[in-house]
Order: sequence, then C-alpha cells, then structure tokens
Amino acid sequence: MARPARAIADLASLCPTNGRFVRGSCVLSASEKEEPRGAALVVALIVMSMLSLFVISSLEMLTINVQINSNHIRDLQALCIADAGIEDAIDRLSDDPTWNAGVSEVFPSGSGNTYTVVVDNSGYPSIVITSTGSVPNFERSIEAQVEISGSSAPYSVTTTYWKEI
Repeated sequence: MARPARAIADLASLCPTNGRFVRGSCVLSASEKEEPRGAALVVALIVMSMLSLFVISSLEMLTINVQINSNHIRDLQALCIADAGIEDAIDRLSDDPTWNAGVSEVFPSGSGNTYTVVVDNSGYPSIVITSTGSVPNFERSIEAQVEISGSSAPYSVTTTYWKEI
C-alpha cells in the first residue's frame, strides 16, 4: 500500500533542509553530513603524547637505576679493597709480629684504587689493624683485632674481631 503524497511530504519536513525521506529515514546530501573531521588526528596526537611521556619517564628511571647500581658497585669495591689491606697486614704480621709500619698500596696494580693500613701493636700480642679502601668518590674502612702466637715465623695470627667502621 502506497503512502499518500501528503504524508510523505510531512515526513520530509522532519528532515533537515534539503533532506529527503527515503525508506523510513532522512537522507542528507553530502554537503550537510556532519562528520567529525580531524578527530583521528587529535586522538593520535594525544596517544603519541602519552607514549612519549611514558618513554621519557622510563628512560629517566633507567638512568637513575644505572647510577644507583654504579654507586653500589664502587662502594663494594672500596670495601673489598679495604679487606685486601687487612689480609696484607695479617700476612706481614705472620712473618714479623712487631711490624707496625703500615702500608699504602695501589690495588690491583695500576687501577688507581688504594688501601691504607695502620697497625697498632701497643697491646701486643693483641694487635689492631685499620684498613681504608679507596676508589674514585668512595671510601670504606675496616678494623680488625688479631692475636699473635707462636715462637717463630710464620707466626699464628688469629682474628678476634672484624668490623666495618
């Protein structure tokens, strides 16, 4: 059953200007269609900005973590070098229990890392050894007390205590 012409005209009046009523809906001409032009560009720019911020913050965190790790490694190197100084002093004391000259060595050779050892044997046979290990921008110290026993070289050296200071 066909619709009367007047009913179609009334329905067409519901459509915006220059609109036609076809098969139960308004059909707009190409010039009247409202499209969100440039919306994809705006969304893409927002997404790119967010990704850029994420990448920049991730790189900043990575840089900070690398610096923290580097500092931790240097700190441990200084501690190990101070430990080497204590071991060097114990070795020298096992040969000569009256040795108290102290020592300052580059360890390992040519590295620029040093240890400095101070020996206090005023309480012989109980001797206090202090060693300070140094690497660029870091310094760590260890103190050890040892007991010397025996009647000839190599003397027995027993560690009483060992602590970081």
